[in-house]
Order: sequence, then structure tokens, then C-alpha cells
Amino acid sequence: MARDSSLKQRGTRRSTRTGPSLPAHLANLVPVTDTGAAARAQYGTPDKDLISEPVKVKMASSQSMLPFFLPKIDLDEYYSLEGCREPCLEPRTGLEHMAQHHDFCLPVLAWAIQNKVEPRCVKTYLDSYEAATVRVDLSVAGDVSVQESRWPILYFAAEANSPEIVRILCKAGADPNPELSAFLLDSCSPLTILSYTVLSAENSLLDTTDTLLALLAMGADPAQIPRDMWDDYLATPRRDSPSNDVGNFEGKDGGNLVWCTTEVRHALCRTLNLMQRYALWKAGNTPRPTPRALQCAEAWGMLPLFEVPFHIIGQQQSTQLVQKSILSHRLFESDTPLVFLFTGPSGHGKTELARRMGALLSLDILSIDCTEMRMETDIFGPKAPYQGSVAGTPLNNHLATWTGQRAVVFLDEYDKTTADVRNSMLLLFESGDYKDRRNHKQLDCSKIIWVLAANFGVELITKFWTGNLKGRNMEQQEKAPLKTLETSLKAHVLSKIGAPVTGRISEIVPFFPFNEDEQAVTAYKFMRQLWNSVRGPIDTGLKWFPGHSFVNYIDDGRVATCLAKEGYNLDLGARSLQCAVVRHVQRGLAAAFFGEAGEISNAMNVGPLTNYDVRVVSIGSDFDEVQVKCNGTRSIQERPVALRELLSPTPVSPASSASSEL
Repeated sequence: MARDSSLKQRGTRRSTRTGPSLPAHLANLVPVTDTGAAARAQYGTPDKDLISEPVKVKMASSQSMLPFFLPKIDLDEYYSLEGCREPCLEPRTGLEHMAQHHDFCLPVLAWAIQNKVEPRCVKTYLDSYEAATVRVDLSVAGDVSVQESRWPILYFAAEANSPEIVRILCKAGADPNPELSAFLLDSCSPLTILSYTVLSAENSLLDTTDTLLALLAMGADPAQIPRDMWDDYLATPRRDSPSNDVGNFEGKDGGNLVWCTTEVRHALCRTLNLMQRYALWKAGNTPRPTPRALQCAEAWGMLPLFEVPFHIIGQQQSTQLVQKSILSHRLFESDTPLVFLFTGPSGHGKTELARRMGALLSLDILSIDCTEMRMETDIFGPKAPYQGSVAGTPLNNHLATWTGQRAVVFLDEYDKTTADVRNSMLLLFESGDYKDRRNHKQLDCSKIIWVLAANFGVELITKFWTGNLKGRNMEQQEKAPLKTLETSLKAHVLSKIGAPVTGRISEIVPFFPFNEDEQAVTAYKFMRQLWNSVRGPIDTGLKWFPGHSFVNYIDDGRVATCLAKEGYNLDLGARSLQCAVVRHVQRGLAAAFFGEAGEISNAMNVGPLTNYDVRVVSIGSDFDEVQVKCNGTRSIQERPVALRELLSPTPVSPASSASSEL
């Protein structure tokens, strides 16, 4: 069915940017602390006939610009929907209807995102139009006009706190470094996309880290947030810099944009967590892919491969080696399987890297614990017509399901396998030829990515790390003689599992111990998992009681460092840090929880969140401990209403503010 292009579009902007204009969220909204009565007293009561037009109120330079919200999109601003209004007003069905009957409209997409449409619906909508047209609309004319202000489409994905939509939009052509020159005012300006993503957590009390990671992985310039706030990522950002009232944003083109006022900087200091600072630091110190690498990866559907380093703590050498191997293997259309041997001390990212690689590349991954694989039939099953052949095994069935396609097989504890199991895989590693044990059907497994995880050569790896990587900066680490380690590791692996298997391994990837900073970041990862678990709702029916809570990590870098110093064990890796978080934070949180008066009920999900402060307290001159204390509540900041609504006869209650220490 042909799309109707005659519908009236009143707000779609397709021209290049013009001069600055006053953003409507500043012109038409009042601070959330003003009541309707206060607004009427300050601005008077206008004639009802005038309320249909936005009432312009210029903010003074000293007026607060926080909390910062995007204006609410009204679909009538963009389309005259007579005759098809109903199917267009529900986000999911509305996008489907628009894709079938109307031309591509960026504001409609922003409206759907603002109304919490699922990421798959966004992708389906974009895929319904010619890719070139969508790319032009997203990149060249990629702003959404709302109430006389303009907003890049990615701001709406950040507002929805959706890393999936961020990826979808960027792959379709959205710029992760949108220009802000059109927004600038003499006294006030909007936030950069990264700063808006971080600061939106202060309104919603949600974790926006994954959305920030997605933006950085898609190429967002980390300098959108002042470098001094994350360069020393373990330190809490300083509130007193810059010394003047406004700061400068050094963008990718070296231009200065006035946006980081003292108020905004203080809010960033409160909100920018350790994992976000570490991600910004990593983005600022990791070489970006070359244009050719990006071109090829996009053509192969492998762009998410460049996201992998942002989800792995440390292990820069390992992630780069895996990236280069996969791209090289794909470039020359190799018809043999890709076989990685991940080796190193336990708990240092081998499983995480395999899992992230499969997830980001949208590849199905099968994990097998090899400690119980003693015979060939344990891993592949008996051949038909022997008993048990009909059911097959997880590996056999996985290979049959993904014959001729890309998938990942992760063989954990591969060093625990027997010679019988290893020899049964030689042909699979060599050419990818395999017959389904259930029916003897020939399968093509040449595109399978095999990841073998082992603990071979831990002493060699630890010695190399101590002599070449420990205590070194990233530039010095890049000069480390990895070739010498690769040679010695290969000889060691050869002595352990023999030439037939070693000769079929495409790449031996060493995993190194964590340095002190990486230990702290890893500890914080588990602290953040605890944060997210209690941030969700209470559900007494499922016997989940510690929900609807906010864990406030005061000086999170110091807390994480204290836990890492006390808990890290090289032989246990991340597991030792997880145990430290359980002992000192989770148990302290439980004690504070049980110490509160009253019973828990689902009705508590409606009110403010219970706030728990977690901080390091010095005990004596040389001993620190982590303490947890219940300290008041936190309230979610809702979107402020329009001024014309505040001027109505019914007063609007002010939003409550956070009551606990930040």
C-alpha cells in the first residue's frame, strides 16, 4: 500500500541549522519547586484565549536549569491525523500504522520512544523505509522540533534510558556527537548528550550506565564531560573546577560550548558514578576503529564487536587481540572455524568476554562445563541407532541448529578434558565438518566460533604481567613484548595438550591479573549489581522485601578501593571481590534493613525510596571499614508541567526533593 504523503506535517525540520533559539523547556516551563499559585502570582492570570499559545518567560541567568527534562511531544504538532487518529495514538501500533501508511517522520519516532515503545518496534519502523533516506533524516536533519526548540533524536533514547534504542539509532545513522550550537543562549544552554544521560539518573533514580556505555561504544566523544571529572576515575570529581561560573566543553573539533555551569558541575559530581567514569576514561584512552574497519564491520553486521572493550574491565590486550582475529578471519572469508584459547588465572574475564562477544554480535552462545566430559559420548552423545542417540546432547543439537551459520561455543575448564574428548574435536576445529549423531546428517560448522577457557600457563602470564604491565600506564602497556609471551605460552600449551589440538588453535589469548585500579572497578561492578537489585519494586508475593530502595555510595571510588584492598585474591579473581561486597555491603545493608521499624508491604512502592548511605569510616590510624546506615528517603523527580497548566485554577503540588546526603 502506498504511503500517504499528503498528511499535514507542522514540525518536521529538514533544513540545516539556523541561529540560536530559546529552548521551549526554558521558555514554557517553570522550576519544579514553583506551585500553580506561585506562577499565577508571578506572571498574572492571562486571558483564556491567549493560553492556546505558549507563554514565553525568559529565565534569568541565575535561575536553575535543573532538573532538566525534554519537552513532551504532542503528536498533533506534527501530523493532522483526521481519519486515522486512533491507530496512531498507541506507540507500538502507531509506529506500525505510520510505517505502512505515512512517510518517515522523525518526530513521530521520538514521540514513540518518549512513550516507551519497545526497541524492536523502533527497528521495525526504521527498516520499513529506504536506509539512505533514514540515514539522511537521522544524520543531516536529525533534530526533532518541539515547542520551538530542536532536539537530536538520541536525546529521546537517553531519556528512555534504552541502550538498545541508542544502538539502533546510531547504526541507522544518528550522530553520537550531535551539534549543540543551535541551542546556545547567552546565559543558559542545554546539556551534551552524555551529560544529559548521566544527569537524568538524578531525576529518575535509575542506573543510566548501560546507556552511557552504548553512546561511548557508538563513538560519542568522552570530552562531552570535562576530562578532569574522569581522568582519575577512582577519585570523586571535584566541585570547585572550573573556578569561574561556567565551564568549557572541549569537543572533538576543539570548539568551546558554554554549558557546564557551577550548578551542572555540582550535579555531575553527585551523579557520575565510578563505572561511568571508568568507561569515559577507557573511551578517552582507547584508539577508535579506522574508517575501513568500521566500513567492513558494518557490511558484515559486526559493528557491535567494537563495543566489547566497554563491557570488560581491564584486559585491553585480550580484547584487542580478539577483535583483530575476528575481523581478519572475516576479511579473507576463511572457510575454517575460528578457535580461541582463553587462558589465565580464574575470575579475570574469560567467561565474560565470550558471553559479551556472543551477545553483542547477536550470536547464539552455548556454554559447556568440561569438568564432567570424560568420554566422546559425554559431549557429543551416542551415534544412531544406539540407545540415547535420539535426544542428542546440547553441543550436538546446537551445531545442528546453527549449521552453516555463525554461533559461539564456549568450552569452560577445557584443561580438565581427557585426550578422548579433545581428539573427538579435531575435525571440527580443522574444517568444521561434522555429522549429527541423531541422524548422520552432514553439518557445516565452519562458521562456529570456538572459545576454549583454561588455566594453562598462569605462572608465565603472572610473571609477564609483573614485569611488563603491573603499575604501567596504557601507553607503556602497549609497548609490552607480547610476542615473547605468546611464544612461551604456545610451547607450554603444546606440552599440555599435544600438537594436534594446539596446531588447530587460531589464537592463544592471555588474561592478566587485575591491577589495583581494576580491582576497585570490579568491586564496584558488584556494588552496582546490588544497587540495581534493591532499586526494583518490593514484591511480597515473590518474597522479595528489600526493594524500592536507593543505595547511596558516598565517595564510591574510596568504598570500592577499600573492598578491593581487603578482598582481592589473585587465584580467585572477581569472585573474591564479589565475596567482599557480600560481606561488607550486602550484610551491612541487611542489618540496616532489619533495624527499621514496621513491616514491608507492596504499598510502599508508591512512596519515596528508602535511602541507605554506604561510606568508608576510618577506625584508628591505619584501618578503614565500610559502614551502611539508613538515612532518610529519596524522591523521584517527575517531569514539570507546562506553565499554561500551572496557570489553571487547580494548584499543582511541588515535587519533593531528595532528603539524604549526597
